[in-house]
Amino acid sequence: MNDRGALVTSLTRELARMAPGEPFALRLCRAYTKFAAADGGAISLGFPTAERTVLCVTDEMVSLLEDVQDTLREGPSLDALRTARPVASTSWDEQLTRWPVLMTSAPPPVASTLIYALPMLPDRTLVGVVSLHVRQNRPLTRSVDDLAFLADVIGAALVGGIPEEDGDHTVWSERDKVSQATGMIVAQLGLAPADALAVLRAHAFAHEATMGEVSRAVLARELTFRPDPDSDLDDATDQRET
Repeated sequence: MNDRGALVTSLTRELARMAPGEPFALRLCRAYTKFAAADGGAISLGFPTAERTVLCVTDEMVSLLEDVQDTLREGPSLDALRTARPVASTSWDEQLTRWPVLMTSAPPPVASTLIYALPMLPDRTLVGVVSLHVRQNRPLTRSVDDLAFLADVIGAALVGGIPEEDGDHTVWSERDKVSQATGMIVAQLGLAPADALAVLRAHAFAHEATMGEVSRAVLARELTFRPDPDSDLDDATDQRET
């Protein structure tokens, strides 16, 4: 697997290239889709014992395939939600064997689309699924391990799930560092403050660090989002085990 800090930085830069007028979740989904070299994607929230809610989709074809899965109660996205494990197929024929009702019910325009489904597991708690749709029956260029890790990062950015600061409350000095670091991310990427804070959460999750630790790295310019950064987080920062 690639360096996880570098993966999150790559996703963050893709996010910065997205049109600012769309909701944050949709822009994050588009960034993930672009990073994976997929043709479309979706983010759904839910738990194994409950109905899921599709939070965003990148296009109408993805929306159709996600809706059909909910109607038929069959498909990769639902399997990932039920099992909390990545679901990936290498061919249309393999999908036809695994989900025959879904694949035979799909309209002709999506007859060669492969669907990848990655559960979001920030803090090892399932909160939903990110799906990728690839047309023309071709495999993804990114590894499933890398994509699964970034799905967890997306979950952390959207709903939290990072290590807590020491003590019951973050001290004021730490909050001030978080605010300053958020401002630096806004300046570097041109994101809204709420989006920049979500990026900060995602990096904290990726490095198994507190918000204060990551904020100090941003303020010290050990973690930067400008093109061709000199360094990422200090090697001493604990990283999530593979």
